[in-house]
Amino acid sequence: MHSLPHTYLLVSMVGIAIWVHEREGKSVGYFGGRVVAVTGAGAGIGRELAVHLARAGARLALPDLDESAVAETVDLCGAASGSVFAAAVDVSDRDAVLEHAAEVGDRFGRVDAVFNNAGILFAGDVLDSEFADIERVMSVDFWGVVYGTKAFLPYVMRADRGHVVNTSSAFGLMAAPGYSAYNAAKFAVRGFTESLRQEMQVGGHPVKVTCVVPGGVRTSIARRAGHAVGVDGDEVARSFEERIARTDPGEAARVILRGVERGKARVLVGTDARVVDVVTRVLGPAYQRLCRRRCVSRNDGFTHSLGDCSPVNLFAPGKPTRTPLAAGSTGRGAAAARCPWPRAASCQLAATRGSLWSSLFLSLERRSVGSQGFS
Repeated sequence: MHSLPHTYLLVSMVGIAIWVHEREGKSVGYFGGRVVAVTGAGAGIGRELAVHLARAGARLALPDLDESAVAETVDLCGAASGSVFAAAVDVSDRDAVLEHAAEVGDRFGRVDAVFNNAGILFAGDVLDSEFADIERVMSVDFWGVVYGTKAFLPYVMRADRGHVVNTSSAFGLMAAPGYSAYNAAKFAVRGFTESLRQEMQVGGHPVKVTCVVPGGVRTSIARRAGHAVGVDGDEVARSFEERIARTDPGEAARVILRGVERGKARVLVGTDARVVDVVTRVLGPAYQRLCRRRCVSRNDGFTHSLGDCSPVNLFAPGKPTRTPLAAGSTGRGAAAARCPWPRAASCQLAATRGSLWSSLFLSLERRSVGSQGFS
């Protein structure tokens, strides 16, 4: 009889161990032995996806423009020799992507899933952005996804559990001033991916399609971002890193892989992405007025950091970056100074609204701490 409590304790410990194993290793059974291509694997979310997939027993194809960076990812994967194939590939080069997909198919004999994750950021108003700037963003962020999907889809369709995973963004749910090129690309990725998912279902193809929508993730994308003339690139990066990038890339990868395993149509990554999703569903196009007023109220008579007006930062608490407006300046800061809207009563109303959205953000953030099923 005295050993009964010890028996209960032993059974409980075994049960906890099994639960932990299943929780941490659930993806092992799903991704183990599968051939997975991950674009943009040289850094950020792409690198973390590769590392987690390698731990889960997947065989990997890792194309990235930066050959040395993707080589570091291979080292971090620590996978068995021959199970990881890294290559220097520009995802905006259609022929290069098609050639790479064929090489991956020949090397591994099949491709079960592709994660089209590579992307770049550009900051600047439409008026100040060159055609080449916009074209470059679309080439990488949208056409790179199209090329990757088209190149690997014939292989994925032959797999018994094929999966296409395309990375959009919270910028693909809500547009913001100063990010028109990036918004356009990410909205396009979401539409392309959601259409593809329906095509696979209607056609009866054994392929699942998932659209990933990250909020602010702590990666180097802002540091590497291009920007229009007159935009302070260092300030954009600083604002992104200090005020927007809240989610660890490792946690982002775990959320994405859980969502992919469950066959989700959309995976929201981070509390900020969930807030943006809720706001756009509730307000519809009216969110644009809220964004404009929130942005102007933060920068009344001042030029603003573009980070202050990004969709993942509009409803978050914190002090904006304010720089005095130079005499004779043009652009959004001058427009804010000329705008008759930000008067005392209106500014107070905007501050109240901002506080309400900040409270919503903080409430969701508290609820999501430790949550595994929110994405």
